[in-house]
Amino acid sequence: MKAKEYVEKYCEKIAAGDNSAMRELFLDLSQEVVSLCKSRNVRFAKGQISVIKEINEKWNAIARKMKKEKGEDILREDGFILLWRQRLPELSMVEKSIADENLRILQ
Repeated sequence: MKAKEYVEKYCEKIAAGDNSAMRELFLDLSQEVVSLCKSRNVRFAKGQISVIKEINEKWNAIARKMKKEKGEDILREDGFILLWRQRLPELSMVEKSIADENLRILQ
């Protein structure tokens, strides 16, 4: 589903304070993570993190579109990846090790 379609589906509910709509949006986008990982045959954490970051960009696009439509911040930018980090604290450790590895490669 495209960001515009998510805005159409969830904007009014989330703007009205419907927490279940926020949860549904998170779960829908999380399902996209799972689907993309399967379709791309992702097997390692590095690939999974890339997909999560990709879907986080979609979350940010949704947040910007909702802000434009409602004139106020309804969703927090980077909220998707923050929720993932909250649910999987080891995700931050993996991200750090990937960043460290990339830094070593650049040196």
